Amino acid sequence: MYFNTSKLAFVVILMLVVSLTAFSQPSARISGVSHGRPGYSAGLNLEIVRSGIIGPVRIKLDLPKNWKAKSYGFDKRATLEELDGQTTILWLSLPVLDTVKYSFDVRIPDSQPIQTEVVRGVLEYFNSEGKKMSIPISSHQLKMMRYFSRYQ
Repeated sequence: MYFNTSKLAFVVILMLVVSLTAFSQPSARISGVSHGRPGYSAGLNLEIVRSGIIGPVRIKLDLPKNWKAKSYGFDKRATLEELDGQTTILWLSLPVLDTVKYSFDVRIPDSQPIQTEVVRGVLEYFNSEGKKMSIPISSHQLKMMRYFSRYQ
């Protein structure tokens, strides 16, 4: 009996890819600079792994008090607005990429105390069955400093 190992390896890898794709969950995380300064802006990035997401996607950002977010405007399909005191980023449909990235600025108020602040949020989407889902976004910490130094 002839046994073809390359075909077996192909079938095993194909089954592994299909099972990982079928059971993987969407995720999102915020990243960016690690230090901020009162009265200045800090650049942040949002990264979404879109496994199983169809239709519109809404990000609800939980920013520290009096912080304001502003879009860089690179992704024309997304809108960043403040609705009822909540900063939201909305896509009517995500780009057809496995990982979607969105960059924005946060304005830190002059009155910000010198302490570590956390930016977090929630990702809301529809799964492949049309059910509305909500998952937390991996948060990001910004340490406030009076002055920046390249040696810190």
